[in-house]
Parts: sequence; C-alpha cells; structure tokens
Amino acid sequence: MDSLRNFVTKDEKILWEGKPSKKCFVLECIFNPMLPFAALWAAIDLGVFFGIIFKDPALTTGRWFILLFFLVHMMPVYIYIFGVIFSFLKYKHIQYIVTNKGVYVSRGLFTFDYTFKTFMQISNIHIHRGIFDQMLKVGDVSMNAFSIIDIPNYEEIYKLIKENQETEYKDTMYPNKLRPKD
Repeated sequence: MDSLRNFVTKDEKILWEGKPSKKCFVLECIFNPMLPFAALWAAIDLGVFFGIIFKDPALTTGRWFILLFFLVHMMPVYIYIFGVIFSFLKYKHIQYIVTNKGVYVSRGLFTFDYTFKTFMQISNIHIHRGIFDQMLKVGDVSMNAFSIIDIPNYEEIYKLIKENQETEYKDTMYPNKLRPKD
C-alpha cells in the first residue's frame, strides 16, 4: 500500500497526520447496529437446530438436509462476522493528513481510495461523538465529503480545518490587493 504522504506535494506543509484510535475503531466495528439482529438470529437458529436434532436422535435421513438448511439460514450471522473481520483489516489502510492546502484521506480493503479535498471543497464540517467516542475520549470530524473518525484531538483538528478553510475563503474573496485592513 502506498503511504498517503506520497500524495502530498512539495509545496504543501503537513499540519497534522494520524489514524483512528484502534480501540474505539474495533469497538464500533463489533458493536454496530447489526449485532443484536445477528445475535438474535443465531440464538433462534441454533435453538431450533439443536431442538430438532436432539429431540429425535433416530432422525438419520433428514439430518444432513436440516444441517445444510441451517448453515444457509445462518447467513445474516456470517455477514455480521465477516463485516467485523473485514473492519479490522480496513483499519490498517485508514490514514489522515491535513496540510495547508486541504485534507487527505486513505481507506480501503481490497481496493484503496486516496481522497484529497481542498478547504474550499469542504463544507458542513461538524463534530460527532458516539458512545464509545465519549468513553474513550475521542471524536469524529465529519465533513460533506468524508469523516476523520475516532481521533483523540478532534477539537484541535476541527479548529485547524475551520481556520484554514476561512483563510482560503478570505484569500479567494479578498485577494491581497482588495483585502480590507480590518
């Protein structure tokens, strides 16, 4: 995998770079909205399966069919488990860099996405803190294009992006010759 630093140009100054908090990222991957659904589905399927198998030990002809049926019927549980496993693998490819010209983000698992947005392209910037974010003292800086998730210094990064965004906006709207003194 290419380092995100390889995409930063020579005339840019890196103001901050980082990755999500691993502990928070892992907890959010495990305790996602699919967990209660997958747990309930597994409990019902396994209860019915073992109830059928152990209720009639003489059942020999239909045992393989029942086993095959429940292996397929457990698909929502497999989807949840694979989602959690793939999330762990995605973690190593997530990286963030804020420069004096914009924000770089890399992510991916099988394909990699390297995104750069100038400060003028970024809008609707806000901070989001979920339950695990609050417990682990991290937060997310969300923008219209992407989010910088699970970082410990989320307030500083929010301010850094806002300040650079305002500076770039002022430079665009009021070039040096037209800029008011105040």
